[in-house]
Amino acid sequence: MEGLTFINQQLLSFLITETIIILIIITILLVKLLVDLSNLAKSVQNLTGIIKLELEPTLKEFRRTLLNINSIASSADSQVVNLNRSINVISDSTSKLYSKAKVLTSSLKQGLLTGLKVFLEQRKK
Repeated sequence: MEGLTFINQQLLSFLITETIIILIIITILLVKLLVDLSNLAKSVQNLTGIIKLELEPTLKEFRRTLLNINSIASSADSQVVNLNRSINVISDSTSKLYSKAKVLTSSLKQGLLTGLKVFLEQRKK
C-alpha cells in the first residue's frame, strides 16, 4: 500500500507540474495575444489618421467638383430656357408672318382678278 501511495503522490506531483506548465504556456500565449491586439489597435489608429489626412482634401476637391458641375448644369438649364424662348419667338413671328403673307397674297390675287375683270369689261365695250 505504501507503494501505491508513493505512485499516487508521484502522479499527483506530475499532474500539478503539468498543470503549472500548461498554465504558464496559456499565460504566455495570452500575453502574446494582448501584445498583438495592442499592435493591431495602434495600426488601425494610424490607418485612421492617414485616411483622415488623405480623405479630407479629396472630399474638398469632390465638393468643389460637384459645385462646378452644378454651376455648369444651371448655366446649361438657363441656356436651354433662353433657346426655347428664342425658338418660341421665332415660331410666333413666323406664324404671324405667314398669316400676313397669306392675307397679302389673297388680297393681291383678289385685286388682280378684279383688275383683270375690269380690264376685260372695258375692252369688250
